Amino acid sequence: MSKKYFFMAGLPRSGNTLLASILNQNPDINVSANSIVPGIFSAIEDLTNTEVFLNFPDKNSLDNVMFNIFDNYYKNWTGKYIIDRSCWATPGNFEYLKKYLNDEIKIICPVRDLLEIAKSFKKFPIYFHQDESYKFLYSDEDELFYDKFFETFEIMGRGYWSVKNLCNSENRHYVHFVEYDNLVSNPRSEIEKIYKFLNIPNYNHTYKNIKQYEMNGIKYNDDPHFDIHSVKSKIIKSSTSTDDIPEKIKQKYSGLEIWRN
Repeated sequence: MSKKYFFMAGLPRSGNTLLASILNQNPDINVSANSIVPGIFSAIEDLTNTEVFLNFPDKNSLDNVMFNIFDNYYKNWTGKYIIDRSCWATPGNFEYLKKYLNDEIKIICPVRDLLEIAKSFKKFPIYFHQDESYKFLYSDEDELFYDKFFETFEIMGRGYWSVKNLCNSENRHYVHFVEYDNLVSNPRSEIEKIYKFLNIPNYNHTYKNIKQYEMNGIKYNDDPHFDIHSVKSKIIKSSTSTDDIPEKIKQKYSGLEIWRN
């Protein structure tokens, strides 16, 4: 049975895992965790710069591998519809889809107010990365935290880069944006919109007692002090009030939600 491939590429802390947990109730749908598939494409493409390849540039044979990455990676997944979740809408990754995907490109893009996302990350008491360059993320100096978060935090940067690319007029038809506030306030409606966008049969989902994300018997292996992938069994908005964010920061980083334009 051939599989159909869709994608999820949005902002962090915007309901990605919640959305995956709900959609995975449907046995015909498999939503991946954070995917390594773009990295596979990139690693293979890097081979074209090696001395061995340049000495005998057999691009057609390498393309045979690239065209079969999705089918080989997801060979043992049971769903008819695979939703691969990663930063697929950054320009380089987007080109892989345009060149090597045999299906129509359709990308689900969870989004949220950027200051709420930053505040959500700020709640965690340990460094997101252990190297010295990331210690600013948990500085007591609010202005330093927010400036560095938006300027250099890699996960946020890739996510926003993806959103910006999808907001280009030539790409808007590839994407369906899912606002976090809408997802948690009316999940049934948002899920129905996703099914309509993907043009696949509806499923009677449950929106109570949501299970933790799991796929093929594998769960996220998060640090217990920085568990960013747990979902609440009851769908409610995470408390991320931005009232205490300095006014200077609000003025600087408000209004960047370009998908609403």
